[in-house]
Amino acid sequence: MAIIMSENDKLRIKNGEATYNDIIKEQGQTPKTPPPPPPKSEIEKVKEELREANRLYRESIEKNRELRDEVAKSVETKRKYRDLIDELRIKKKNLLSK
Repeated sequence: MAIIMSENDKLRIKNGEATYNDIIKEQGQTPKTPPPPPPKSEIEKVKEELREANRLYRESIEKNRELRDEVAKSVETKRKYRDLIDELRIKKKNLLSK
């Protein structure tokens, strides 16, 4: 339900002569009350779940970094052995061609 205020009511609020709640009471309307806050225990549960999720997220990022480094080392080792195989094939070919 929308509250309709006249220009006069807006001026009264602006000048500090009345508050929003005063005008609502004058019009016979009641403002919506905000819902009660959730119990503290629920908030604490959510905070703890959030902390745990953040911790797991940071751990997964660190593990990804470690795995990335391990993959880079593996690629370098693979390249080294591939070059060695090429050299040995050339050496074998040269020995067989003599």
